[in-house]
Amino acid sequence: MEKTVLLPLDMTDRTYRQDVTENITEGYSADFDSDLNGSNLMPEHAAGLWTTTADLAKFGVHLQNILRGKSDLIPPAFVKEMIQPQHDDVLDMENTTCKTGLGCYLKVIHGEAYLGHSGGNYAFESRINFSVQSENGYCVLINTDNIDPLIGKIQDYFFRPA
Repeated sequence: MEKTVLLPLDMTDRTYRQDVTENITEGYSADFDSDLNGSNLMPEHAAGLWTTTADLAKFGVHLQNILRGKSDLIPPAFVKEMIQPQHDDVLDMENTTCKTGLGCYLKVIHGEAYLGHSGGNYAFESRINFSVQSENGYCVLINTDNIDPLIGKIQDYFFRPA
């Protein structure tokens, strides 16, 4: 990851370390109790990326650039395969009908196709969605486990039909 993705994309504010204690935002449950007690340490290191919205957005924008022929860090055929639906409709974390690609979900937001992913752990959640048709996209990391109202407002405000 370090050599083939993170450094080439200039994602410098991230780590897979599990002993992170510095520069970490305190998380809150939906009822605003602050009580992490080490619950955000991930035994599976591949799912334990600590990062910022800016660095995570670099990844999404780069996928968009590959689809538009503006980058060749990853072969375009790989990204096109990644966004091919793999099976019937499923529900994502927002209970929205979508399809799954390879490592991402595929959904329509206000008539436009997006690739995305979500993540969550006690008192933290994340959502990324990047258009496969335009330069629209968003990356949200939040220190609570109740992200759905915010995501709905972002999608309705920024991605509503013209």
